[in-house]
Amino acid sequence: MPRTIHTLRLELQEVEPAIWRTFEVDGGIRLDQFHEILQVVMGWTNSHLHGYSSRPPFERVGSGTPPIIEWLMESSLIEQEVDGIDEMQATLSSALAATGGRLYYTYDFGDNWLHLITEISAKPADLQDPVVRILEGAHAAPPEDCGGIGGFANLQRVLGGEDTEERTDLQAWLDFISGGWNPYAPSAFDAEATRRQLDFICHLQGIGRERFDPESATMNRLGKFLFERSRRGEPDGPRVFLALLMVAAGLDPLAAPVSVPFPEGIDPHTGCYQWILREALDEGIKLTAAGWMTPAVVKKAYAELDFGRELYFWEPVGSESKSTTVAGMRASAVGVGLLKVEGKKLTVTAAGKRLLEEPGKLWGHLASRAVEPRLEASRLETTLLILMERALDRGEGNPVGWEAAVAQGLTWLGYQNADGSPISDVWWSHSSERLGGIDSSLNIGHRAPAGRAEATRAFARAVLLS
Repeated sequence: MPRTIHTLRLELQEVEPAIWRTFEVDGGIRLDQFHEILQVVMGWTNSHLHGYSSRPPFERVGSGTPPIIEWLMESSLIEQEVDGIDEMQATLSSALAATGGRLYYTYDFGDNWLHLITEISAKPADLQDPVVRILEGAHAAPPEDCGGIGGFANLQRVLGGEDTEERTDLQAWLDFISGGWNPYAPSAFDAEATRRQLDFICHLQGIGRERFDPESATMNRLGKFLFERSRRGEPDGPRVFLALLMVAAGLDPLAAPVSVPFPEGIDPHTGCYQWILREALDEGIKLTAAGWMTPAVVKKAYAELDFGRELYFWEPVGSESKSTTVAGMRASAVGVGLLKVEGKKLTVTAAGKRLLEEPGKLWGHLASRAVEPRLEASRLETTLLILMERALDRGEGNPVGWEAAVAQGLTWLGYQNADGSPISDVWWSHSSERLGGIDSSLNIGHRAPAGRAEATRAFARAVLLS
């Protein structure tokens, strides 16, 4: 059967100002797949039940009105014993044909967000047409669980009014549900970010094309992480949440891994690694019987790299085993293949010699190898959340701070403390040791304060895209 591309207008009912989108979509997709698309188009988090109908589901009608047609989730049909059509057995084109081009979509049967879908036009599909293409839109969807139309109206009134205790409480609630990751911005609608997220969701769900094969797909680090979470059959909410983070940071998980050079005009801050490579270049760095660098080398590092400016109070200068800054620099240099242990010496590898006088390429090498290839799941996910928080770089725009934001992200991903309480804080020790060593060396080391924020954001993006 020939494919049809429908141009649709989607509008949330009974809200002011109007929240709407226009987009093109392949009519051959099933209604359950169309639901996945609607969630992204509107900016919902796929956390509640949904259904379709030919008329508003609670509309009063006369005796001569044709019966309402409903397309529902399989679970709703079974558990609630209601009459309707299984949404997995109907295409978008068939539903639009049955309703004369007007379809109602209800999301969250508690808040009852009712959307009107109106067909603007239809055309035969070209082979090159994407499954869905976002065109235009205005305003963000209401915050999830805000109380429906009445609750949303009250939220708008309070947030737009004077700075009262009620406003403070509502803002605290908004910060709690969205945290530092995706702050609620009523007027925000980003068509390009939505396009990127739609492409990602369509690939993950196999909507209109083959589902990703992780063995052959050219995804970067972010894409593989998100795909693995989806493949494990975990709830949609975390996947959408992480996709929102990705698009907010301007990162495309479907892009092939790339080596990201450091931006022009920014010091890559690789002086620490160049220093230790030069120390080991000719005769190597002698190690003690226990395998540590000698106190003389450690003291020289602190003196020449200016580590003392930001030295942790418990770090005695001279003992590498107790000097986390120097130990992290050395361990990370070995971990990324710049140095190697030969007998009782640290020597420079071929890669180290090649990159010694190329700070930009050295920076890219560190980024591509900054995360150990086989990390335990919780440490890997903590690491990626830290990197995404760094890549977003909102500074004062983050209402909760990066540690709390990462903790909240882990909570949304299903983690909790051993006693069942929600995670409240996260430290570098919960993440990749190698990344922690590199981060410390790049940010505490030689001349680091100049351009630190820009370099930190650029490095986080480079790691995620590698």
